[in-house]
Amino acid sequence: MTEDFDIRGGGAPGAVVRFVLALGVQVGLVLGGSWALVTVDRLSDGNPVVRFVIAVASCGALIGSVAWTARDLDPPTGVAALLYLAAAAVLLGGAAFGVLTWLWSDQQVLHDRGVTVPGVVGRHWQSGDGAGLDPGPLFYYNVVGPDGARWSFRTETAGQRPDVGEPVTLTVDPEDEVRPRRGPRPEAPPWGVATAARDAVFAGALVLAVAAAAPRR
Repeated sequence: MTEDFDIRGGGAPGAVVRFVLALGVQVGLVLGGSWALVTVDRLSDGNPVVRFVIAVASCGALIGSVAWTARDLDPPTGVAALLYLAAAAVLLGGAAFGVLTWLWSDQQVLHDRGVTVPGVVGRHWQSGDGAGLDPGPLFYYNVVGPDGARWSFRTETAGQRPDVGEPVTLTVDPEDEVRPRRGPRPEAPPWGVATAARDAVFAGALVLAVAAAAPRR
């Protein structure tokens, strides 16, 4: 039986290691890259350079891991088509999952535990001009609550700018994990799309992991 799994790298044990590595690395890069994008984005106040670096690094590593699973293979045409389809599922599904997780994670937090508070705009200012990789223009606002509590929020749309002294409603995170958002507590994001993308990643990665464990010619 071991001869059936005799691949470059150590027979049956090598096949198992290749399978586990291929599956774990691909799924881990998608989930880990998405988590890193969300976490660092919150800490860096949405710096686009940071987003770009994380996205490129994650995608580059994912492409490398996908290519590694099929190296030295010479599969029949039908199998090759299946491998291409699996690779597309991993790469496109991973990109979709990462982007949607980044876009919707803050909204989910505010939906789960956000608290709606009234306030009045104390002051506002603009940061950046949008040139090159500059993250702007971004419009920031300080809001003062009835009890003197202070919050800040931002918007990328000039038409949504409230004037100083104008009353506003904010949804804030009591744990201060995400930035406050103007308006009432948001609805839950439509996670079904992201879930489908994640499942596509798992399915594609499983096919590629089997290919990684296959005997080499």
